Amino acid sequence: MAAGRGVLVVALACACVFLMGGVTFGIGLAGPTFYLEALWASTCDDALAPVCLAGRQAKLCCDAQFESLDLVMSIAFFLSDSTIGLWGELADRLGPRRALAIGVSLSCFGSMLLSVNFRAGREPMATTALLTLAVAGPGVFTGSFLSSLAFNASSPALQTATSALTAAVYDASALVFATIDEVSTKGLLPAGTACGIWSALSLCFGIALWLSLQPASSRSTAIATESSSLLASKETTEVTSASGKPEGAGSSRPAQTSPQQAPRLLAVLLTPTNMLVVAYMASLNLPLNFFLQSQAIQMGLAFDDDAADALAELFSLLFPLVAFASALPITLIVERTQLPEREYMVWSLLSLLAHVLLAVMLVPGLWAQRLAAGLFGTVRTLQWAVFFDFIAGDRFPESQRGRVLGYDVMALALVSDTLPYGLTRLVDSDWGDSQLARYQAVKLGLQLLFLPMSIILPAWLRANARRKT
Repeated sequence: MAAGRGVLVVALACACVFLMGGVTFGIGLAGPTFYLEALWASTCDDALAPVCLAGRQAKLCCDAQFESLDLVMSIAFFLSDSTIGLWGELADRLGPRRALAIGVSLSCFGSMLLSVNFRAGREPMATTALLTLAVAGPGVFTGSFLSSLAFNASSPALQTATSALTAAVYDASALVFATIDEVSTKGLLPAGTACGIWSALSLCFGIALWLSLQPASSRSTAIATESSSLLASKETTEVTSASGKPEGAGSSRPAQTSPQQAPRLLAVLLTPTNMLVVAYMASLNLPLNFFLQSQAIQMGLAFDDDAADALAELFSLLFPLVAFASALPITLIVERTQLPEREYMVWSLLSLLAHVLLAVMLVPGLWAQRLAAGLFGTVRTLQWAVFFDFIAGDRFPESQRGRVLGYDVMALALVSDTLPYGLTRLVDSDWGDSQLARYQAVKLGLQLLFLPMSIILPAWLRANARRKT
């Protein structure tokens, strides 16, 4: 019975993350719907604006309209990444269940506001709705992820499933806006109605998950206290080691440390293993994000218009679908490499697959880009699955897990979300034989930048495990 309920919590957490967690990153897929509703058409010049507003079509009316949507998307992406630290603070201080309730409430408000906007056609309302969804997304993810981990504290298998599945559905969440765009542009449902249904589904699944996560009973509190004591003692050992003081490595008995004696958050964040993981994630996320943001431009430079459009459409479809389909095998892989002496194996596998993907992306052939479209979802899901499993492991006290997750993601986002803009400016400058050649050179440089971290982190984890055993 308890195991069945644990599975239900994982399923509901995944549903919430899919419906609300990463929807911001699919805004661009709903561009035709925004154009059909003539949103931001008023930014066109005086001659075009009346034409755009009168004869609504599912295509771009003017460059200013695209620039307005692009600005909203850029702000939304920034908010989605920069607020996760705040959500981590809320989850640790108020509890992940309450953080979940706040995130779901904000998300449902944003989707309902978007529904109303499609009927009223007011651009400030649309902007407010999209930015609200961006702020709410990391709150729903943090609350769902940490709540499921805490609820399944006695089941490592379900905790591993939580890490892999939430990583997969977070990327697949982009399909929400793609679905709204599909049904609205084909006349199956008005965009406002589709957003209303989405809001209602989000509310239903959010309430279902919240009700499933009952406040801790005395039994679960006792288990959590015992677990936190062990977690704190292990983390204290690593922090002590990092500070240069004796570890007591010759003793097999854990230190007698209570949950109230958990190490300071800054000391936890600055442990060598955590810093190496963040550096690894940032150095891999940077080339992946750069490819995501410039993929359509690169395909347009390498192939004719029809082939480029077909590749862009194939990538938009395969990325979330493959990410979701690979969740089960990735769950099994992560589960079988959870022991300290095996942990380096899954990071080594990720390094290998990442280098294959980055190398394939350099090949300017149709077959190579199709292969890259299929590999991208697998690598991305594995990347975040092993990272979330690292957060869920016994290195961090449960009372600090939300903040470690939030600040780690903020740190790597500072690198991988801000540098692509500068790299794009670098590509647009005048050097090299062509713009495509400059893109290729930048991608090769990013792969070489990732190379040392792809070796150092697995080697560090293997050496660390050997030293402890």
